[in-house]
Amino acid sequence: MAARKSSGQRYAEKVLLVVGVWLAVFSIAQMAIFAATGMEQTQLIESTFAVIGLECGGLLVKRILEKVLPTKKEEE
Repeated sequence: MAARKSSGQRYAEKVLLVVGVWLAVFSIAQMAIFAATGMEQTQLIESTFAVIGLECGGLLVKRILEKVLPTKKEEE
């Protein structure tokens, strides 16, 4: 029987997928804006990547804590 993924793992995968798509779209949009105006929006870029970094860091800490501090699994 194949092991089922926990809902936390599926959630993390969905978050990472959304983050990846968001960063790709954001990067393309910023390149287009730079090509059109010649100006780079440094503060917006830094803030976006900082927020994304915090989100991914939170997921990483959660995953590490799940491995280090295992919880009792409820038997069904």
